[in-house]
Amino acid sequence: MLISHKHRFVFVHIPRTAGSSITEAFTRGVSDIVQIHGIHSPISVLNGYHDYRVVVFVRNPWQRALSLYAYHVRRRQRPTPQGFVEFLTNPPKDAEWIIGQQLMRQQVEYFAGDRHVELGQFEWLEEDFKAICNKLGLGDLDLQHRNSAAQLSMSEYYNDTALALVAKLFPMDIMAAGGIEPPAQDL
Repeated sequence: MLISHKHRFVFVHIPRTAGSSITEAFTRGVSDIVQIHGIHSPISVLNGYHDYRVVVFVRNPWQRALSLYAYHVRRRQRPTPQGFVEFLTNPPKDAEWIIGQQLMRQQVEYFAGDRHVELGQFEWLEEDFKAICNKLGLGDLDLQHRNSAAQLSMSEYYNDTALALVAKLFPMDIMAAGGIEPPAQDL
């Protein structure tokens, strides 16, 4: 979590939503930005600052789940014998970092509460980031893509079981997105 007192905002970094790219842009472009609490801490851990804006980016939950899997495979630096469905059902022991960093937490849990939220979407990253920076009075910050996982084909990894598991893991995210359906095609 990052905070700027000069611009009166907090950035909540939800895993696999371009948070590393956004963190880097804020770190380079906002002179007083500092990290507080953990990198992936929810806004609920922050006492005070209720008049600060909360900047958060979310991602389609179906794509985010697949990105978590792709990131896990990349982190291992070798092929994983575990498939996507098993990954969602029972993360492997060498994926304890997923549990430890609470990467499987629903996105809405990161910013739930009574604070003013500036919400951006991963799917419109550049446009939303620019609009939020303008609202905060930051001007144009250079946003470079960092920490990306391989783009996996939705149709290759999603079957009825995987769809049902993601719906079970992230129901609040799906509901918050207006009952979003899984993408019919790769984006």
